Amino acid sequence: MRGDRDEALANARAAVPYLHRGGDPPGLLLSIALVHARHGAEGRAAALLGYVDREFGRAGRVFFPMLMRIREEIVARAQATLEPEDLQLKTSAGAALNEQQALSLALDDVIV
Repeated sequence: MRGDRDEALANARAAVPYLHRGGDPPGLLLSIALVHARHGAEGRAAALLGYVDREFGRAGRVFFPMLMRIREEIVARAQATLEPEDLQLKTSAGAALNEQQALSLALDDVIV
């Protein structure tokens, strides 16, 4: 949230081993999507948002206010940069990812 991309991604990488012991992969990925959206990787952020939205829907989760603000900022930044068709393609592609693919997309130097 402070804006330090490298530190945020390093902390997220360090958290991954704990995700399988009661962690919240979609919640972490939403935060990482915000980092990417704020640092010029709106396509990657949109794909991660597609994954997160699908997972929240599957689990019947709702976005509480802070998470909703994060989601809204990601959407706004993606809409400001991507064409509507491209945004739809990115979110659809993200919705097709499994957890490991979403984590790889979020934390690796993959260009989307």
